[in-house]
Amino acid sequence: MLFVRFCCASISAFIFTISIPRVSFALFWNMRCSYYWDTACEEAFGWLTSLSFFFVIFVASLWIITWACLEIVAHKQSTHEKPRLLTHLRYGPIAVVVLSSLGFAFYERMMVQYSRWQIVHYIHSDASPWEPPDFDLYHDDSGLCVISIPAHTYKGYDAIPTEYFNDPDPWVRARALKARLYFYPEGQALSDVMKKAMADENPLVRQIAADYQRERWTTPRL
Repeated sequence: MLFVRFCCASISAFIFTISIPRVSFALFWNMRCSYYWDTACEEAFGWLTSLSFFFVIFVASLWIITWACLEIVAHKQSTHEKPRLLTHLRYGPIAVVVLSSLGFAFYERMMVQYSRWQIVHYIHSDASPWEPPDFDLYHDDSGLCVISIPAHTYKGYDAIPTEYFNDPDPWVRARALKARLYFYPEGQALSDVMKKAMADENPLVRQIAADYQRERWTTPRL
């Protein structure tokens, strides 16, 4: 068990120390160098990197030494009550990471479900299909550039309006088409959608598809 506790304390020290440079670098980027990069910023960045490395080593060593001392003290105590700090040194950062990951996963799942509800609610609402929908959809844009965000959102929600293209209500089909055209128009999937919309029995759906085709070809591309 001592080896397991040592591994937990080492992992906790690692988790805690890797967050320290991120704070220092965030403060650094919020200074003048975030707007203008010159030789002074280059030197300051190198100095901050080296300082952060040695600071991390110092904090990690102090963490392990403190944990070892408390383990010895706890082992010599006659009672089974352990110091609260010892528990934090063993499992504190690990518990924070696990709980944060679970909380974020739950939040992300709920936001995705709420975004899906927005699309379905619009399709079954009384909104005019001539007006473009106004969605506030959740997307995980971490690590993505601004240009790729629409494609990422399209990939996550484009299949939802497609499920309503065979609805007997023409207004539902029209809003489903409008919702589908809201997303990033790319790939063979959109071509199939437009072919089906142009062949729809309702003139409203055909008109929306025709207007989109005309706007797409007449709008100048930058």
